[in-house]
Amino acid sequence: MRALPHPPYSIWPSPPPPLPRGLPTSTAASPRFYKTYPDELSKHPPPVLIFRGQPNLSGHWLAAREREVESYPPELVVLWQPKAWVDRPTACDSVRRSFKVSIDRDFEAGVADESSRYLMIEDNLDAQMASRNPDYTNYLSTECQADDHKVPAGKTDQVHVCLS
Repeated sequence: MRALPHPPYSIWPSPPPPLPRGLPTSTAASPRFYKTYPDELSKHPPPVLIFRGQPNLSGHWLAAREREVESYPPELVVLWQPKAWVDRPTACDSVRRSFKVSIDRDFEAGVADESSRYLMIEDNLDAQMASRNPDYTNYLSTECQADDHKVPAGKTDQVHVCLS
């Protein structure tokens, strides 16, 4: 467990937040001033890599592929799909194995409950559209308690999300 300050400070303070004005240093250093969160909360959702094709685990490539897979960090989610873009089943799988994991951490730590809502900002990919992939959007809404917001077509590079 690690002590982190109450809001309005960020959960990931870097550098540490300044002490509130007028508060004696001994008070600010006391455990009551800081709220304790599990270390899991300071982790980002597991990163996802999606490759086109199938893993080549045969022939002379086997040893090289095994070494490559062993070199991946344990939290990395590696998915394979037949297409060069994210297909519908892979989109669902990536949300289940990454985004949902971070939401579950919030629930386990007690910083989220049934009334909490999350925001997913995403492209207009076929696999993310309610009309094309209702399983994906239903999972986001019901299991992840998330509202998805689609970035206007052609504007993905202009979106910069800053959370504090």
